[in-house]
Amino acid sequence: MGAVSHWSLMNLEQRCKSLGREFDELYQIHYSEMSWYVHSGVTGVANVQGETLSHLCGVAFQLVVQCYVLILEAIINEFKIYKADDKLKDKITLAKMLPFTESQEPIDAIRGSLGLSAES
Repeated sequence: MGAVSHWSLMNLEQRCKSLGREFDELYQIHYSEMSWYVHSGVTGVANVQGETLSHLCGVAFQLVVQCYVLILEAIINEFKIYKADDKLKDKITLAKMLPFTESQEPIDAIRGSLGLSAES
């Protein structure tokens, strides 16, 4: 079986590099590990402890969230959606930080530091 070519005529590393520093970093940091788990079938996860699998799922989830935010920000910038809501990028920052809060007090502090109201 020959190599699969992409319509851009670039390999994955080149495509990530062309998307900017953030995607290039994600590629450099995570590609080999994710490739191992995707292409090895069950070999990559067979006989690992449950805790190891939980950590792997955590890494994958964090990677998906990072990519989602980067893509969302690219769309917001490309279509200039921030012109409709000048606090949109701050709201994304808030959404990324909320999972690390355990009570309303830190949420209010983060909102305040971003200049967002409780209704935002």
